[in-house]
Amino acid sequence: MSLDHIIKYHEANQRLDRFLLRQTFATQAHLTSRSECADAIRKNQILINNTPAKPSSVLKTGDIITFIEQSQEKTTSLIPNPDLPLQILFENQHFIILDKPAGIAMHPNTYKDAATVANWLVARYPNIVIVGENALRPGIVHRLDKDTSGVCVVAKTQETFVALKAMFKEHIVRKTYTAIVHGHILPTKGTIDTAIAKSLTLNKQAIIDTDLMVRGRIRDAVTHYRVTQSLQDFDVIEAQPKTGRKHQIRVHLFSIGHPIVGDKLYSTKLTRKADRELPNGPKRHFLHAKRLQFTLFGEDYDFSSPLPQDFQHFLDVIK
Repeated sequence: MSLDHIIKYHEANQRLDRFLLRQTFATQAHLTSRSECADAIRKNQILINNTPAKPSSVLKTGDIITFIEQSQEKTTSLIPNPDLPLQILFENQHFIILDKPAGIAMHPNTYKDAATVANWLVARYPNIVIVGENALRPGIVHRLDKDTSGVCVVAKTQETFVALKAMFKEHIVRKTYTAIVHGHILPTKGTIDTAIAKSLTLNKQAIIDTDLMVRGRIRDAVTHYRVTQSLQDFDVIEAQPKTGRKHQIRVHLFSIGHPIVGDKLYSTKLTRKADRELPNGPKRHFLHAKRLQFTLFGEDYDFSSPLPQDFQHFLDVIK
């Protein structure tokens, strides 16, 4: 199969990779994520005027964009992978509570990926493939970033999935995170109430202000925080996101001038330099999902995850 698209005047003068992320052309080609678009360009599946393209290729009016589907049959099911270091903190007939280590994504971007929580779930719970709304995210109600560790809940039945999803949407699930940030936050207790959207020029979420161009929906975002320890040039904080936007805690802390230690995306040159100069410097951002509380089917639940070894070791060093 191949698809063609002729670049119109209003679509010109932008990079190919950015064009793909904003256009229905990519959806028609079944390229549903940034990584799938990049992979298709790398494999010469995306042509400009019948010539292999680069992500940075600048489009001109009249250019013909062609997508060529690879001839091999696409995999349409997740690859089971039972060999991931995930710990079950609790399990009943409705849901599973997992303690996810840093470095493991919640779900794959394509069916070819195998080292995610979703792949582990289908290996251990084969029937979970029918739970949820997306075949790549079986039972997964909410997500932690790949390098965020801690507690998360996975639904075992569709009834539970629907109930939990509604609770997260209505912001009645209480989530508590621990983070280590650069500098000392004042006031030591407060609320960050600033909307978030996707930056048009940067590959990340961004705080909305009058000078920023964004794409997609602008979403309200609220994070409560309090400082629990002050250590040298760092604060340890407890954060409770009222809303559940992508990268919300990381974006909000960066927006008030206190990036999370080890965060390479939401950071400044000075904080990245400081991270590199730290003894036993952080290999990931120090954000940990510490606690999850909710009421489901008339029962109250409260789950906690202890600080992982790398997080605790860093605290011991800076003390």
